[in-house]
Amino acid sequence: MLEYVDVIQNDDWMQQILVCPFCLSKLYKAKHYLRCSICSRKYEIVNGIPCFEQLPFDKREYLFEMNRYKNIALKPPETYFGFDDSYPSERAEILKKYLKNKNMYLNIGQGFGQLEQTMPSKAKICLDQCIEFLNYCSKKEIPNTRYVMGFAEKMPFKSKYFPAVVSDSVFQTLVDQREFLVENARVLKNEGIFLLTITYKWNYPRKPQSFMANIPELLVHFLKELEINAEYEYLTLPNLDKSSYEEGDILIVKGVKQ
Repeated sequence: MLEYVDVIQNDDWMQQILVCPFCLSKLYKAKHYLRCSICSRKYEIVNGIPCFEQLPFDKREYLFEMNRYKNIALKPPETYFGFDDSYPSERAEILKKYLKNKNMYLNIGQGFGQLEQTMPSKAKICLDQCIEFLNYCSKKEIPNTRYVMGFAEKMPFKSKYFPAVVSDSVFQTLVDQREFLVENARVLKNEGIFLLTITYKWNYPRKPQSFMANIPELLVHFLKELEINAEYEYLTLPNLDKSSYEEGDILIVKGVKQ
């Protein structure tokens, strides 16, 4: 297996860590696509980004989410409602504190890439279902960063590979939160770090959710069943307009895979 530094310096990592998200089988690489060695599904490589765009669950729900994020990604970040200079940078500082000892991490739903831009020395793999977000970050040429288009509930990565997995302000928008957590536990190494944030400013459930942000005990209990020992805390970001939730602006859940 390639060392993390080599993974970032060349693109052979695609054949080392990517698998078919449907059957978790090895992929082989052709010129412009990857193909599963077992089920023969084909995945295009667009502008250097492997695209695992076959929808894993209910098509209408996923298309709704993909179109919503596409509209966000096509606007400059500073024009998006609820986005300001301090908000993402302060969240990134919180995440950096917990990731500082890891040589590599997977960021699920990296958005405009604030975390990646503040951690240039780390090896970073970013997974997002919105190709527009990935293209936006790719054009910034952030050092030591690679991008994959795919879905958090059915990730195209080997099991027990990543020493850290982080997801910032994504959990409340997921189509299937349980599948997301199961996938996190699958791709995380033993003793790997699990890191999840939920921002109340954007916590507006449009559909029934398995784990509500104001009942974090349920989330922690389920993570324990997945062999991730986790704890949570509420934080208030000093430069953010106060949210309506009395406990704070951000819920952070951090754990270690056993």
